[in-house]
Amino acid sequence: MKHFILAPFLAILSFSVWAQDMYDANSITTIKLYFSQPDWNSQLVDFYLDDLDQRLLADSVVINGSVKDSVGVKYKGNSTFDENNVKNPINIALDYIQGNQDYQGFRTIKLSNVKNDPSFLREVLSYEIARKYMVASQSNYAKVYVNDNYLGLYVSSESINSDFQSDYLYSDNDNTRFKCNPESVFEGNGSSLEYLGNDSSTYYDFYEIKTDYSWQDLIDFTYTIENSPENIESILNVDRAIWMLAFNNLLVNLDSYSGPFRQNYYLIKDDFNIINPIVWDLNESFGGFAMLNEGGGGGPPGQTNLSEVDLFLRESEDGWPLLNLILNDPTYRRMYVAHLKTMLSENFSNDLYATRALELQNLIASDVQSDPNGFYTYEEFISNLNNTIAGGGPGGGDIGITELMNARVTYLQQQAEMNDNAPTIGTIATQPSVINT
Repeated sequence: MKHFILAPFLAILSFSVWAQDMYDANSITTIKLYFSQPDWNSQLVDFYLDDLDQRLLADSVVINGSVKDSVGVKYKGNSTFDENNVKNPINIALDYIQGNQDYQGFRTIKLSNVKNDPSFLREVLSYEIARKYMVASQSNYAKVYVNDNYLGLYVSSESINSDFQSDYLYSDNDNTRFKCNPESVFEGNGSSLEYLGNDSSTYYDFYEIKTDYSWQDLIDFTYTIENSPENIESILNVDRAIWMLAFNNLLVNLDSYSGPFRQNYYLIKDDFNIINPIVWDLNESFGGFAMLNEGGGGGPPGQTNLSEVDLFLRESEDGWPLLNLILNDPTYRRMYVAHLKTMLSENFSNDLYATRALELQNLIASDVQSDPNGFYTYEEFISNLNNTIAGGGPGGGDIGITELMNARVTYLQQQAEMNDNAPTIGTIATQPSVINT
């Protein structure tokens, strides 16, 4: 009798406790899109090229067996989109027609096609490290099918949207949020956080506002950085900014604020009226974006240039006011070095990152091998964890991750400021709380 009572309970328990999480990095999500339009791909390409942010209605999407009807689909990406690709980056809005539709609380699914990373590791591994120290997206892998045809293996990373800010940042879902990506990386100084005056229109080409208001928040922020740095803590979560900048430097994440184009991050205002910077788009971290300066400066930097990126890259250079505010303040500068040392010791000098990278490659190896539309060979996928792929794909050459980071650990450990004595914590005294009744 007890058996028949317990069995249904166990069935319910197993479903709720062991159901696969959307962004479980140790499992692979399965996403199946269904279109009734036979020319779905050409329509998506046309929508992208028209640049109208238009979506194509899909009949349904099935995520790990869960069916969601009437979803909106569009292609995304800059350097990773190509109208001739079979496998383009995808953005799926589950709430496109049904406003409250979600999967495990997520309403938007963003899928990267891994065009610029032979190792298939850079995005997932970088986000995993970042989340130890700052608010950052969850990320894992997804097998994607369209009308039951296998499109290929993608990286799936959590969207930075109103749900993200309310979940992680004590920020109402309508608080100010900016995506910091210039319309053109070759015009102006990108999303540099330079003060451009009080006319909000001067910022339009360099920042994309994602909420209804307010451009004034960005204007006030940039003004404070350049003209009132002593008040920066009244408007910026300085510690989060320092973590982001130290992370960019350590991981040679040059397609970022720290790189030549000053992009790929968000600014989100929380309920305490403080701006929070959030790192984004890590698919070319670990030296995958091989450009130190705009225009290339004579060509892509070599392995030594990447592994020996200056600990204080951009110091005293015009066009990076936030970095210079941090590096010019003695306290913030020490915090920057301390944060970088923490990430270095906890992930890289102990080779933890390499162990984790191998685990991730083993997880996805068979799916990479069977990917019909991949941009690299299986041999290049295996090799790029440790070795440079010269001319192996659309990027023209990608440095090996351990090849880069082992040399970078050695270089950074030789820098004088990395070897300053750390402060010691003395006796900690506590007092009991007094509660007035």
